[in-house]
Amino acid sequence: MVTNDENAAVTDRGATEEKIIEAATVEFANYGVKGARMQAIADTAGVNKALLHYYFRSKQLLFETVFQMFANRFFARLRKEMEKLPEQYGLKEMIQLFVRGHIMTIKANPLFPRLIAPNIFHFFELFENIPEKVVKTNGDVIRKILDALEQEKRSGRIKQVHPVQFFMNVLGMSVATFIGQPIVETVYKKVLNQTFEFDDAFYEERIRIIVDTAYNGLMNKEQIS
Repeated sequence: MVTNDENAAVTDRGATEEKIIEAATVEFANYGVKGARMQAIADTAGVNKALLHYYFRSKQLLFETVFQMFANRFFARLRKEMEKLPEQYGLKEMIQLFVRGHIMTIKANPLFPRLIAPNIFHFFELFENIPEKVVKTNGDVIRKILDALEQEKRSGRIKQVHPVQFFMNVLGMSVATFIGQPIVETVYKKVLNQTFEFDDAFYEERIRIIVDTAYNGLMNKEQIS
């Protein structure tokens, strides 16, 4: 029998972990993994450093937990939308779901790109466990995208593109949506003396353009009407 005290302990543990993860997200986004300090994370979370190390043995493990949390949010959104697909769907619909899920997840979690940026050139060297964890948890979603790609390749509707090239193309355009924002803001302000608003209309148009560009660029010429 689970007592009220035991339930309270589980709740307290969850609340403490959540505070630590929130504090760590900000610290990692501001200073990168190398510059982040566990003491600063503990202070922001309102716990002592010993308790922080009890929950997360190392700074690397804590970062992996934060990254995995964001990755899971994206794939959870994608998986939920995939369940709404009709029985017969094509690659374009899958690209649409992927791009919308990716952009809207980052839009709702603006610190996420800043977690990766300071470590972009040695990210997976430092955190070699992350790809395995992401694939293990979300391999079903990745497989559905690959299956849709292979099906249209076999039909001859699209070119024989390698899956790596496909993902890099789609991800590159999607990530540029956020990486390019400071550049756009600076150009509009300094050169054109104007402001540019990244509002809902911008994101909707951006999603449409990425999907059309990614999919139409794959189609064989005879398939283009």
